[in-house]
Amino acid sequence: MKVLVSCVSENRSDWFSKAYGLAFSVRELGGRLSTARVVVNFVDAVEPRFARRLEELDAEVRVIERVDDRNAFANKLRMLELAENDDFDVLAQLDCDTIVVGDFSEHLSTERIGAKPADYDRLTDREWRRMFAGLGITPPQRTLTATATGRPMYPYFNSGVLFVPRQLCTELRRVWELYHSRVLELFRHDGHVIPRHWQWQVNQYSLAAALLNESLPHTTLPVSINFPTHIPVHPSVLDAATQPLILHYHQEIDSRGFLMRSRHPLADPYLDRFNARLAAAMDIPYRGVPSRPRAEALRRTLRQRFWSTLAKRHRVKGHLSRLIR
Repeated sequence: MKVLVSCVSENRSDWFSKAYGLAFSVRELGGRLSTARVVVNFVDAVEPRFARRLEELDAEVRVIERVDDRNAFANKLRMLELAENDDFDVLAQLDCDTIVVGDFSEHLSTERIGAKPADYDRLTDREWRRMFAGLGITPPQRTLTATATGRPMYPYFNSGVLFVPRQLCTELRRVWELYHSRVLELFRHDGHVIPRHWQWQVNQYSLAAALLNESLPHTTLPVSINFPTHIPVHPSVLDAATQPLILHYHQEIDSRGFLMRSRHPLADPYLDRFNARLAAAMDIPYRGVPSRPRAEALRRTLRQRFWSTLAKRHRVKGHLSRLIR
């Protein structure tokens, strides 16, 4: 099976550091996938120094146009265009703030799109149903479990790790982009569909709509394929065999490119292994997985409490509205 690993990066040092870490992790820790093609897509332009560093890892660099100024996360749709001219069986479409820490080839399919459930479901049932109605979608059953909370939710996936068979790339891109535009228009005409503070996740809402309404064949991936390190992981989504293969660390990276300690200890040995390999390659000192600075840890705790309280209020509000009707 020919696997193409790809990500999208802005033409900035902080983004490049993450994209480089992803490419480095594939080569160092990818097992049978360590020789897979890696394509890093830069939005609008790429500095020559970034391109040179990536090419040293035998990664290809591609410049792409921005998809929609209203939502930067929509740029990941450009990765699906690789199916038009490139020869591969499955596209491993990853966010650049992920690293590969094991061989995930057994989770790839040439027939079905693979995606892991989202970490959180921020919306009330009323908000989901209002969006489904606006898009002309019959509300499905709550068949998935949110990674961080363990609560049941609609088929709503994290778009940071997607496995897409080449034969489905063009169709997924078409319907995903279609629903991305429709969801943005829905927000513009009806600001009550989804609270403004959740609208940055439009790429994931539109992905859910695309997979639901177009009946694209897809399968649910385990938490090991998109293991978050920046939030807690609920015990209900883990089992004795869980072994992280792709870590999603978001902003948990220091100025040297080392990844910070996880919110779940299961990920720490894998973070340590990556950091040690990176330190050896860059010939810089390394003394173990770094913890967050106290000030940053406090800010993060306060942010998480704020968003958790906000989400709880929305759930209570949604529950009350159902009782009143």
